[in-house]
Amino acid sequence: DVAARVILGMGSAPSTRCSECRLLATGRIHNIAIARDGTRIVSGGEGCESRVWDGTGTVTTVIGDSVKSCAFSRDGARLLTGGWDNCARLWDAASGALERTFEGHGGAVYGCAFADGGDGRLVTGSRDRTARVWDAATGDCLMTMKGHSNGVGSVCWSPDGSKVASGSHDETVRVWDAGTGECART
Repeated sequence: DVAARVILGMGSAPSTRCSECRLLATGRIHNIAIARDGTRIVSGGEGCESRVWDGTGTVTTVIGDSVKSCAFSRDGARLLTGGWDNCARLWDAASGALERTFEGHGGAVYGCAFADGGDGRLVTGSRDRTARVWDAATGDCLMTMKGHSNGVGSVCWSPDGSKVASGSHDETVRVWDAGTGECART
């Protein structure tokens, strides 16, 4: 009985009483993300559908299955997911419509993130030991960052979009120049 739960009252002071919780999904939940405005949450897992929920625990959108990682865009209008099938996908968060598939990793996509600056860049991290920066509009891979000796489990952007950080199962964190793809520090 593996489950993800959300406390009602997202965006306000939530109660922690069990009666205030709603069951979100069953199965192995690998990642969740909350939209910046606090009105929606997405859950991604193995062997279960990924779902977008509103603050009352109501499913508003169902997207894909076997999602390893997920993230909302800054405005909450889009979702980025990474999967066991070595792909990342961009979705319309309201309708669940698939907008684009990003292919090129040689392993499951463990981490994903939107650039905060809204410039249309995405980053993914994979079991294939690489992080990749993508153009959301075209689907093109802009750069592949290599250097980890094990899978990249987590990725994020600096607030100004000039750097990407990747955390790996090799027990290191690397900071990359987002313009050149060069490792700035380990």
